[in-house]
Amino acid sequence: MIDESRLRQYPLLLQTAFLTGFVLGGYGPARKAALQFHAEHQHNPPLNRPEAVVYFRRRNYRVLAALGREGARRGVQVAADAVLAVAVPGRRGRGEEVGKGAVSGAAAGALFGLAGRGHRLYYTRRGALFGGLLGAGLGVIREVAYRFG
Repeated sequence: MIDESRLRQYPLLLQTAFLTGFVLGGYGPARKAALQFHAEHQHNPPLNRPEAVVYFRRRNYRVLAALGREGARRGVQVAADAVLAVAVPGRRGRGEEVGKGAVSGAAAGALFGLAGRGHRLYYTRRGALFGGLLGAGLGVIREVAYRFG
């Protein structure tokens, strides 16, 4: 059972964990999207001011979309990991890292499968499956690092 003092800290924990995951998880894909847009439009640079405005607007939209999508995905994973780490106090080193990683990865994958376009049920199942597998793999790595590191 979780005591009341820990329960009061959950909103701050969730906000901090999500924001940290959002920033760290979104920076790389946003930079990649900017570089990819630049590479795709290298042959046709803007020649006058209206073209430059359209060029940079389209580039910024792609960068923000990549930042939001990947940052939110990582933010949900980090927030779920943080909540699970607090909800199970004092039991590290007994295999819980694998379960926590699998649950947080499956939850994040399922949420982003639901948020996508197209065949939502298909992508939700695939997202939960692959997210769970990836989370469990990361949990195994964390467990090994905890036991032997």
